[in-house]
Amino acid sequence: MREGSKGVLAMALASTIWGFTGYYFKLLDQASHWEVLAHRIFWSLLTFLLIIFLRKKIREFLLLLFSDTRTTIKFFFGSTMITLNWIIFLFAVQNGYATEASLGYFIFPLTAVLVGSIFLKEKFTRWQWTALAIATIGVGILTISKGVLPWIPLSLAITFLAYGLVKKNLTVDPIMSVTTDVLLVAPIAFGFLVYVHLTGVEVVGAKPVGFFGIDPFHTVMYLFSGLFTAGPLILLTYSTSRIKYTEVGLIQYLNPTLQFLLATLVIGEVVTNATLVCFCFIWIALAIYSFEQLRLERDSRNRVIKSGKFLSTE
Repeated sequence: MREGSKGVLAMALASTIWGFTGYYFKLLDQASHWEVLAHRIFWSLLTFLLIIFLRKKIREFLLLLFSDTRTTIKFFFGSTMITLNWIIFLFAVQNGYATEASLGYFIFPLTAVLVGSIFLKEKFTRWQWTALAIATIGVGILTISKGVLPWIPLSLAITFLAYGLVKKNLTVDPIMSVTTDVLLVAPIAFGFLVYVHLTGVEVVGAKPVGFFGIDPFHTVMYLFSGLFTAGPLILLTYSTSRIKYTEVGLIQYLNPTLQFLLATLVIGEVVTNATLVCFCFIWIALAIYSFEQLRLERDSRNRVIKSGKFLSTE
């Protein structure tokens, strides 16, 4: 099998795992999402540290922790954003808003256009702006229907955008970078778990806690939450070195698509007419955006080929 094909398969598998994340954590909705989050952070940290140890990069990781102040601030900000993203996502899937959570990851690449234009001074084509306008109309329809901004999808998109923005210029190994993000909030997560199990508190946020070590199902699911978090990142790292970034972006749409299908067909969430109309606008916008990305990729490749031909005749 060619390296490019391996990269596509790895990215598809990563997106599939991400797509099932909502359903995975929905199965734990008997427990408080604060306990689920704490276990996800704790077991993810152990999983990432084990991976770094097996790769014999512990010394490199320790040096990264004591890097310059500017980088440390970026790590703290990134850690805050990804933690907020996880909190909102867990709250959504455990409280009947998994459909809205999937919408957040659908609109993420489109809102990235706006952020890239404002903060990074990137130039975008007319069709990309058209896609963003159509997506905005869709969100507007949903907002008018609900009488309030759809805060769950917007918050998920914004926190993930902020996370990506602060990480954009960090030349750090992706696995080490995420390990740092988790490490910075791990003391809070560990403190919470110690508090729950030592004090015997039974309810946090109107839901029971303390399932670990008592309920076999929750215990196993908590243990595997680390691998469920680390696995897709490893696959993403593997794929990005073998296929074009445009292909990575297009395959990633598999993630929110699966989230949406599981939320509606398996979990059984009811989709209102306004939500469905909003999704239709988003899907049209994504189609326009994706075709434009492919066109730009093709034009760029053709320019390189023509340039090579020109140079070869000199």
